[in-house]
Amino acid sequence: LTIGTVIANAIYYKFNGQLTIPEFLVEGGFITFTVIIFMIFLIRSRYRLTINEIRLRLELEESKKIVEENHKIVVEQKSEIQDQKDSLQLKNQEITDSINYAKNIQRALIPSFEKFKISFPESFVLYKPKDIVSGDFYWVHAEDDEVFYVTADCTGHGVPGGFMTMLGLSFLESIIVGQNEKSPEKILNLMRDKIISALNQSGSNTENKDGMDITICRFNKKTNELFFSSANNDLYLIRKKGVEKEMKIFKGDRQPCGQYIVHKPFTLQNILLQKEDCIYTFTDGYADQFGGPDGKKFRYKQFENLLLQNSHLNPNEQCKILDSSITNWKGTREQVDDMLVIGVRF
Repeated sequence: LTIGTVIANAIYYKFNGQLTIPEFLVEGGFITFTVIIFMIFLIRSRYRLTINEIRLRLELEESKKIVEENHKIVVEQKSEIQDQKDSLQLKNQEITDSINYAKNIQRALIPSFEKFKISFPESFVLYKPKDIVSGDFYWVHAEDDEVFYVTADCTGHGVPGGFMTMLGLSFLESIIVGQNEKSPEKILNLMRDKIISALNQSGSNTENKDGMDITICRFNKKTNELFFSSANNDLYLIRKKGVEKEMKIFKGDRQPCGQYIVHKPFTLQNILLQKEDCIYTFTDGYADQFGGPDGKKFRYKQFENLLLQNSHLNPNEQCKILDSSITNWKGTREQVDDMLVIGVRF
């Protein structure tokens, strides 16, 4: 009715009331039809918008529900991960505490450098374990006019190497102190037997060939002789020749102290020492360290040159140079193995 009234008034005022009844109806019908079509269009558009709004609202509510469910799952997973992380941290801390305690036991069995220095005042020990416990170890024992000292590298490093270290230290104490064996090559033969027996090694190709590379030295203070026997490791002698210095390399037996393809008796070597002679024993960790600009091994040749260049310095300075040289060479790379270098000036 309102629309009709509006249309009638519009027509009346447009034509000043001069239309006849038929004309009025025709003109009014056309305008009314136009308005109705326009209103249908508006209603239809509004209907579509309303339907889209409802659909969008439902989709948003569904998405919100999914997001909330996912958030709930994420929160639960995060809580679970945090619990697992806390559990792992606790277990890791317990393991680390246990290994640190093992390190204290190992360090108690390995002689202190102060004890080593009592027997050899002009000496140094560069000892750099890769992990908390070490597979490298040294040992010293003084008896009357003789001093034994040992440089050893056990199979592996970390905990496995630490166990082998404990065996090695125990066997040395048993053979040299307990059995009173004095000859280095016989000590190595006995140690090999004990290692094979302790680890139940049968020589099978499938079992681990655990053992150690080890140098055993016996220094006689009266005769100034150094007797030694070595499994795989070499021994360096640097001696003054006037103003020059020369290095002599004494090769160890090329077999480990442990299970091997063929067991040969270890050999005994001896050196009649002169005043100011420097003896160096070591494990392979120093020369095998990767580093430098190309990420290569330090290698024995560079190690030998470093010893030759600095053997005239006092032992403390030699040790510092060796330490800083390998640290600079390593850079940010990981230490690959335990390191042990012992230098003695006689």
